[in-house]
Amino acid sequence: MELKQEFEMVEVDRLKEHPRNPRKGNTEVIRESIEKNGFYGAVIVQRSTGQILAGNHRWKAAKMAGESKVPVAWVDVDEEHATRILLADNRTNDLAGYNESELSALLVELNEAVGLEGTGYTESDLDQLLSSIAKDNEDYEPQEGKEIDLGDFQSFDHKCPRCSFEWNDDGDSNQAA
Repeated sequence: MELKQEFEMVEVDRLKEHPRNPRKGNTEVIRESIEKNGFYGAVIVQRSTGQILAGNHRWKAAKMAGESKVPVAWVDVDEEHATRILLADNRTNDLAGYNESELSALLVELNEAVGLEGTGYTESDLDQLLSSIAKDNEDYEPQEGKEIDLGDFQSFDHKCPRCSFEWNDDGDSNQAA
């Protein structure tokens, strides 16, 4: 089912936080992202009420960052449909996961190039992620009867400058001594 949406730039003061939004967001981290990356995407707003169904915290953070307008996707839906959108937006985000090897590669690459500002990640987060991946690899025990070609582990595509953790883009990794 396609949901009709009308887009426009709207003054932040015309919009209202949804009073029943159960999600608690980190508006400070979102504000930092807006200041570093700009406001991207749109908030989803129920036309009849002016209440934000998706993007409540991005809207709050935009106000904190001094934005006067934000992009809005207006939807003309009843209360039940609005509640489903509100809950689905929050829940589908909860159910998402990460490929930790790919995430760590992106974070290390960006951190080495320009730093992590505006990503929502800190160097401490990166260190914890790399430690977790290293621990997971230390705990790995091959199944009996399976041979492992250690030649695949002799060279690595990436190396963390802080902890010497090494990995390849395919997820293989090794903790350097």
